[in-house]
Amino acid sequence: MRAVEKGEVDVALAWGPLAGYFARRSTVPLRVVPIAPTADGPSLPYTFDIAMGVRHGDEAFRDTLNQVIARHRPEIDRLLASYGVPRVDAATTTASAGH
Repeated sequence: MRAVEKGEVDVALAWGPLAGYFARRSTVPLRVVPIAPTADGPSLPYTFDIAMGVRHGDEAFRDTLNQVIARHRPEIDRLLASYGVPRVDAATTTASAGH
């Protein structure tokens, strides 16, 4: 990211959450663009969902966690946006996973 800021390189490949975080705080305007799975091929998925896992068979905890996430979705979205985490739509994510 620093090399892009300094003009030493024109483009960098970085993990979206880190790229978004540092681009948001950069003194030089930087643009974060998700890699397009349709152009880059499904064999190397660069876009994927954020996920949480629970212990196998713990459906009650899974359901509680899903309810908490759904209830706090607007806050979660604002938090991700405040850190500059790039987001892609579900259709893009599914395409990148080869489904």
